[in-house]
Amino acid sequence: MERKILVVSDATGSTAEHVLRAALAQFDADDVLIERRPQVRTVQEVCGVVEEAHRTGAMLVHTLAAVDLRREIYLRATERRIQSVDLLGNVLSDLSSFLGAAPGGVPGGVHRFDENYYRRMDALTFVVKHDDGMGLEDLDRAEIIIVGVSRTSKTPLSIYLAVRGYFVANIPIVLMVEPPPELFKADQRKVVGLRMDPVRLRHIREQRLRSFRDDARQAYIDAHLVQREVAYSDQLFKRASWPVVDTSLKSLEETAVEALSLATNLPYRRSLEER
Repeated sequence: MERKILVVSDATGSTAEHVLRAALAQFDADDVLIERRPQVRTVQEVCGVVEEAHRTGAMLVHTLAAVDLRREIYLRATERRIQSVDLLGNVLSDLSSFLGAAPGGVPGGVHRFDENYYRRMDALTFVVKHDDGMGLEDLDRAEIIIVGVSRTSKTPLSIYLAVRGYFVANIPIVLMVEPPPELFKADQRKVVGLRMDPVRLRHIREQRLRSFRDDARQAYIDAHLVQREVAYSDQLFKRASWPVVDTSLKSLEETAVEALSLATNLPYRRSLEER
């Protein structure tokens, strides 16, 4: 049966095809058809290529320079369970998964790399779908559930942990609004609260004012309201017996290590860049 690989590029795709053919030379892959999809420079064009791959059962190999396009092709391919390779990644490892065979001359650690690589990609997809209270229907899949008022670093922390392979969801705490019932149905050992000193929190929020309407700005940075928000979240954390990390003077890594230690004692995993 003929298998197809679509080479997606924002230029001609020539370099990507040459790299791909060099990698395929290590496989018995005479039945693999390579087709270029050059000059892909918009989100709409990315969506079109992903849909084509979905219809034909093709693999995607891309060399897109723009970050938004790379993110788009990754997210859409992941949603449709399409094998997608960024040539900045490990080409041989992904080809091994696609073709169902081990490449010649590659050390035996490939399978462990595959497992770690795909776990990180799955974790990033999960965190995007479970940001800011979304995806409550399968909240139980999360390994860590981060809760806190606005601007306490819920999303940055979630992404930081997802890069290290953790499935993280985050849910906002809103003044005088009861959190969704799904949060209390989840394993409570997974829940970690984030808090911040009201003065520090107000200062951080002031940096975000430009994206708010005038009436919303005042409520967002009003000192009294900020204090009430923090007090409300503190009361909620105490009532639910959730452990709390004070992020006021902590770096993201320090917050991550502490959150992991509180969420059922999960080990801290370093990213590839930290190793």
